[in-house]
Amino acid sequence: MKHIPPIQEWKRVFIDTSFIIDGVRDIHHIKEDNPKYGSALKAHALIDYFSLLEQKEQNHTWITSSIVLSELHRFENHDAVFELQKLFCTPNVEIINFTRKEAYFPVNDIANYIEQKYVNQYVKELQKSLAEQNVFNPKNYISSDARIIACAKSKQCDVVLTSDEDSFLQLAKQVDLPVLLTKHLPLDTFNNIDYITSIHTNY
Repeated sequence: MKHIPPIQEWKRVFIDTSFIIDGVRDIHHIKEDNPKYGSALKAHALIDYFSLLEQKEQNHTWITSSIVLSELHRFENHDAVFELQKLFCTPNVEIINFTRKEAYFPVNDIANYIEQKYVNQYVKELQKSLAEQNVFNPKNYISSDARIIACAKSKQCDVVLTSDEDSFLQLAKQVDLPVLLTKHLPLDTFNNIDYITSIHTNY
């Protein structure tokens, strides 16, 4: 079981593409029986909570990757950083570029940055390339999620938030990030963020 500190202790919050998408969803146009409703509701509640702290000048930082920005088609004709600052009601948005420093993680621990379903294919391609004495390029097997996770790994974060259970969560677990699914953010009885309770996950 993994322990994540109470939300009131979070100062550096890393967010992936799926969390931002939940944050910009109009929850009034999502039916409650829609699987996306719970994650969107909790993403909005967390953003509201931190927006109130911002008004009280209790600073925290939202962190994401430049790769995430490239995936946000909603912002493609706008200044994506400015749009995030508006969404989170704060200028404290940090963008991490995927540089040589971030590339160090997948290069030196490549097995944990490849989704398990691609491992056999990766090995076959490696064997083929070695047999033909070609240059094998492992980046073909490093997904965008893996590069985003490498960015998160390169910084000290209190939590890494995602709504993507199928790919992002699985890779984040493999590299031991403090990952939390958006749908597991704790709420109180009034659907406000429970910022006092410690969070425990089984992933």
